[in-house]
Amino acid sequence: MASLKEIIAALAKYPVATVYEALGKVGDMSNRIRPVGPGMRVAGPALTVKTFPGDMQPVFHAITRAEPGDVLVVDAGDAERGTIWGGTGTAAAQARGVTGLVTNGATRDLDEVIELKFPVFAAGVSLRGTVRGQHMGWIGTTIAIGDVPVSPGDIILGDCDGVLVIPRARAEEALHLAEAQHERETTRDERLRNGEDVVKVLNLPAWPN
Repeated sequence: MASLKEIIAALAKYPVATVYEALGKVGDMSNRIRPVGPGMRVAGPALTVKTFPGDMQPVFHAITRAEPGDVLVVDAGDAERGTIWGGTGTAAAQARGVTGLVTNGATRDLDEVIELKFPVFAAGVSLRGTVRGQHMGWIGTTIAIGDVPVSPGDIILGDCDGVLVIPRARAEEALHLAEAQHERETTRDERLRNGEDVVKVLNLPAWPN
């Protein structure tokens, strides 16, 4: 049996949309949560955080607890202008081996984040500064962001199309399903490139006259 790390590495090779289709079209976060720069991809187990809008104190504490490969998933109250990430968090997270951030809050220091090639998926970008100490927040508890529940250890996949959450218990199943879905898509697209009619390839019903 493959390890979770091996499963995540294998899933990361596929477009997120392919894995989403394979899983039965479930687990996709709201399209408000988008990559903040071009070419950003993320894959890893979730380290969950819940904080008040704009309060980075729990986020900084989560960074110190993170294991290499973790993805920080932060419920920041769904506040598009509530900044909970920036250059300082990026530097600390990269040093710890964190592979990315997903949040329903905002980020700033965008040029720095992009230059450092740190994947950030957020609901917005805001120049507002963060605060610290409104509340200690929560780390390692089930949260909900982008209309999807996320538990610690769930698999997070993100690319230019958005973010997908895979329950940890479905990790191995997800890989098998994604492999099969990728094979179907590859065969379909090859048939289309060879000139077959798209209606026939997709097995669509005849158009009424």
